[in-house]
This record gives sequence, structure tokens and C-alpha cells, in this order.
Amino acid sequence: MEPKDHENLRGIHPVLDYDILTAVMSVSCRDTASKLMRTCWTLYHAGARYILDGGVNIGDNFVGSLMPSLSMFLVAEDGQRLQYLRCLRIGRISQPLDPDFVSLLARASHLEYIIILHAENLLTSNPTFGHMISQELLSLRRLNLNRAGEKTVEVLRQMRAPLVSLVISFVDIREFSSNSQGQEQQPWYPAVFCAKLATSLQTLRITPEILDEPFGGSMTYPKLHNLLLLDNAPLTRSYIQACPSLRDLGVLTMRQPWDAEDEQNFPEPAAIRRRNMEDQVSLGTWPGLEEFSGNVAALYLFGLTCPVRRIVFEIVEDWSFPLLAPAIGQTRPKYLELWLSCEQLSEYRASYLTDALKSPGAASLEQLDLRLCIQNHDLDEEVHTVLGMLRDTLIHMQLKSLRLGLYPAQSLDPYRPYSYYYHDTSLTTDQLRELPLLPIELLLREYDFERYAQEVFAGTPSLKHAQLAVEGPRHEQVRIVHVDRSEGGDIVVRKQHKKYPHAIDGAFEWA
Repeated sequence: MEPKDHENLRGIHPVLDYDILTAVMSVSCRDTASKLMRTCWTLYHAGARYILDGGVNIGDNFVGSLMPSLSMFLVAEDGQRLQYLRCLRIGRISQPLDPDFVSLLARASHLEYIIILHAENLLTSNPTFGHMISQELLSLRRLNLNRAGEKTVEVLRQMRAPLVSLVISFVDIREFSSNSQGQEQQPWYPAVFCAKLATSLQTLRITPEILDEPFGGSMTYPKLHNLLLLDNAPLTRSYIQACPSLRDLGVLTMRQPWDAEDEQNFPEPAAIRRRNMEDQVSLGTWPGLEEFSGNVAALYLFGLTCPVRRIVFEIVEDWSFPLLAPAIGQTRPKYLELWLSCEQLSEYRASYLTDALKSPGAASLEQLDLRLCIQNHDLDEEVHTVLGMLRDTLIHMQLKSLRLGLYPAQSLDPYRPYSYYYHDTSLTTDQLRELPLLPIELLLREYDFERYAQEVFAGTPSLKHAQLAVEGPRHEQVRIVHVDRSEGGDIVVRKQHKKYPHAIDGAFEWA
């Protein structure tokens, strides 16, 4: 064919727009992106970025059959594709990792996030992988280690990479060797496994072990701003000294403040709180915290005297209701989130909640987020009483935003794991749907939440926005009512439905 014939063909065959094809590849699944890579050299070179963008997941089936192909993919183009590997997730694997693959990972100069679901087993059976993480992979910045143990701690103590985030959950500290017993600090304490990370860490989350005086030493974490752990008798002064830049504090205490059996091992809770408050007054405290999350007892024991913008209580034990008002105390939050059950508020505990919401510590509240769990034994009149109590309490507050959600307990919901009706676990989901609705489910379906929202809005002039969400029952939708106050003072109501099942968290996203 003559050259002029080629020129004529250009008008017949369309010219590919590689920018558009690259954009298509960027939003395609890996299988589609892989097929596009085989069409031309341009997409072949561009595809690795998008295939590796979401990270790589390694499980048992992967180790046996797919790891060789992944290795070949990564080393292609003179290993340039390794720069696009940013995240690695390793699940349960029963076979050792290929040493050549581990060596290949050490060359991934941009690999910054590793998640290991069974850390102790993996690091014990793959010592070369542990050495690679601690000594060779200097690009690593975030590490999430589940089911950690003694070998995991050993790897962390040798870490060379300046981690900024460490999330670690221990499987069972009783499995640590007897050599660790009697040491000044046990291996599962941050002063031990974070010794080389203290200057770089910004996020540290340790579960589920209860740490007594976790910051009892002299180590300082100058950049740490996000902390989560369990502490039954927190010393606020040690936290302030160890974490001077802290912004988000999450602490749970597993001990009831008036548990008589613990009094021999722990000081009186009121004494812990009093000492913590006196220390802050005399020696200073944080300028303020962005968020405190945990349970009521933990915040009570901390006795924080600095302002806390957000307080999130995802756990409010029955016995901790009397502590609500003093726990909020001097924190003066602007946002408060409470996860409660309707049963908790249908008894005498409701008065403790109303007292807390009317207390001086809650005077600066601008946003209130209440999640009410509905049980199958809740009665209609109990739900009506609780909602009426909340409405009457809100009238006395100066809120700008309100979010209120009612969601069914697992026993009402066949979409959630382990759910059942009438305690008969032999029924299938389809059979559960055919059962008649329980009385409380009928209430969730028929209650006029639009009217309720308007009543709350009319009685609370400061409110600018309110959002009420009802999840269920069963296979029905999540119903959401938005109420806004216009600049002219008019109340505007907007209803929204989301197809079930959606988690209540999804329903609560601001629209």
C-alpha cells in the first residue's frame, strides 16, 4: 500500500483519544483496566497506576496461585510499577510468603500503608517479612496490626521507618513469655514498642488490653494528636506531659466507678477525678481538644478542665448516667453524640440525661446527635414518653443543629448478622420477612416523625436544621425528615427515603 493510501485511511478509522481512554481506565475495575492495557502501548504504560491504586490484598488463595503473576506484573517495565504500590493488606495465610516476593516489596519505594489481620502468626512464620518491615521498607508510614503478640512487639522495637500512624490490637497478653513478667514496663505498653517511633507518631490506637498508667515514664510524643486506648484509672497529668499536642482522645474504662471489689486495687473514682482536676488547675492542661470519644466513666475520671469541641459517647452504661453532667463538666462541648437505648431512657435514667443537657457544661452545645436503639420488647407508650421527654428538654436548649435517629436492635432486623425473630434462628430471611410486624415495628412504620420534627422546631427558635431518621422496620426504607429554618423564619420540611438496608450512619450524612 502506498503512503498516500495510509493518509486516506486516517479519514476512515477514528483516532483514539488517549486522554479519554485513560480517564475511563481510572474509574474502571481492575479487570477492565487490565483489558485496556492490552490494547496499545500508551495504555499499557498507564494502566499500572490504576490497577494498583486501591492497594493489593493477599489471602491464602493469592499466596498459592496468584503471587507469581503479581510479581511478574510488578517487575515489568524495569520495576517502575512498584512506585504505584501504596497499600498492602494481608489476611489469613497458611503458607509462607515467597522470599523473592518479600524482597520485591522492599523495593516498593512508595509503599506507605500495611494492614496485617493476623500479625503474630504472619511475623512468626515469615521472619524475612518482619525484617523487611522493620529494617528495609523506609517508606512505611502507617501500620495496622491485628492480633499482635510478642513477635510483633519485637518487630516494632526495631522499626527504622518514621511511622506516623500505628493501630495495634493484641490477641492475648497471657501468651507473652514469662521472661516479660516482672519488668518495669510490660511489652504491650507504648513505652516499649514505640521507643523508636515517639518522635514521628501522630496517631496511636491500642486495643483491647487495659493499660494502667500507659504513660508512666518520661517518654514524650511531640507530634501525637490522635490517641485511643483502655485505661481504668487514668492520670491526666501523665497524658498531658507525654502528648502535649493531642487533639483527639479516645479512652474506655472497663471498671464501674463504684465496684466495691476493685477498691483495694484502685483509688476511689471521685479521688481520681479530684486529683486530675487539681493537677490541671495547678500545672496546666491542653489548650483544648478537638474530640473526646469513649464512655462516660472515662471522661468523668479524666476530669478535663479544657474545652472539648466534640464529645462522642458510643457507650453509655446504665450505671454511668449519674456521671453524665459532671463528666461533661468544664469541657463546654459544641457537639455531643450519644448512643442510647429507648429502654435506658424509659426509666429514672431519663432525668440524668435531661439534667446533663441543661447543665452549665452543656450551655455551649450547638449540635446534638442522639441515636436511640429500639428493642423488640419496647412498648409504644415508652417510645412516646421518651420522644416527648426529648422534645420538652430541647425547648430549653440553644441548639443550632439536631440529629435524632431511631434504629432497630439486631433482634428486629434480618439484614444484620446474628439477627432473629421470636428467638427462632431456624427461619430464613425470606421467612422472617413474612412474619407479622411486632408492635414496636408498627410504631416505627406509622409514627408521624414529620409532625414531631415540626413540633421540636417550633419550640426551639435557635434551631437552624434538624434531621430525624428512622431505620426499618425489616426490609423497608430508611425514612429521613429534614427541617430547615429559612432566613425569613419560615420552616421548610423535606422528606427523603433510602432503600433498605442502609446503615443508620449512612442516613445521618448531612444532605
